[in-house]
Amino acid sequence: MSYDTPYRPKDNTGSIFKNDRKTTETQPDGKGSAVIDGVDYWVSSWNAVDKNGNSYRKLAFTVKDAAPQAAPAPKQFKPASQDAFKARQLPKQRPELDDFDGEQPF
Repeated sequence: MSYDTPYRPKDNTGSIFKNDRKTTETQPDGKGSAVIDGVDYWVSSWNAVDKNGNSYRKLAFTVKDAAPQAAPAPKQFKPASQDAFKARQLPKQRPELDDFDGEQPF
């Protein structure tokens, strides 16, 4: 990522600030950025409490330059070919039954 100022964060450092725009419980409590191994990340944090009552922060990192994932294109309807239609039809009778004259043997 390019910066508008000469400031470039040091590698393997970052900052998190209080999220003043939080409107729902699922949104992060803190937002910020970090540089890890030369890659710029957005950082999100959530305040949490473990089963013993100890406070901690959960973190999530997202690459800043990651392009959003596009939804897959819907599949186009293609009518079945005649060959596929024929393949789905009932199979022909066995050849040994072709000479059956219709009389019951019993």
